[in-house]
Amino acid sequence: MNLIASDILTEAQGLSLPLSILGAVIGILLWLFGWRWHRFWVVFITTSLAGLLGLSHHSAIGPRMIAAGILFAVSAGMLAMDLSRLFAFGVAGSTLWMVSQQVLPNFREPLIVFLIGGIVGILLYRLQIRLLTSFVGTLIAAHSVLLIVEAASNEQFEPGPWAAANSLGLDIAVVGLTLLGIAVQGQFEVWLDGAANRKRSRLMNYLTDAEREQLKHLPQKPKSWFASLVGS
Repeated sequence: MNLIASDILTEAQGLSLPLSILGAVIGILLWLFGWRWHRFWVVFITTSLAGLLGLSHHSAIGPRMIAAGILFAVSAGMLAMDLSRLFAFGVAGSTLWMVSQQVLPNFREPLIVFLIGGIVGILLYRLQIRLLTSFVGTLIAAHSVLLIVEAASNEQFEPGPWAAANSLGLDIAVVGLTLLGIAVQGQFEVWLDGAANRKRSRLMNYLTDAEREQLKHLPQKPKSWFASLVGS
């Protein structure tokens, strides 16, 4: 299985340049700000899919079809963040189960493997979101860039056959960029936290000594170790 699908590139060949550029921008944004904007991505994708599903349940276009699509989309969007960890549990459990079938084919305990993977996925929720968004962003950007090259070359470059002929190199590049994206997202979060602390320090310089003492005695809400590990 090739990560860069040559058949998809062949079907998308001839896509307009603005749409290809839009796809590349979306992929890069996912790769850079996957965890930072994960709430937006989860709600947006869930709302869009639910709206399309609601529209598809009515064969005739009319008020009922539009109402069903809108209500289904709004309901799914409101529940998206609450269901995101359930989705992470299912994805991590299914992934570990599929990997175990390849590594340990004689191990016949799919429920145990699925539950272990799901629990690990919940505990490492932040890392899982970074991995997923970095991987999906890399795939979207890679496909879009090849289509941009095809459009810029006046269709002299055929991305489908080229991707099939260089599948191994492209797979390695996708894996490398995915790991790099995880590191970039983590470093970006560290930089943002440092920026917030620097801004707080600058604001503290404008306070008097008495106001600083009052701030020190304000009660702070403790953050549990589980919340710091899972993230929100």
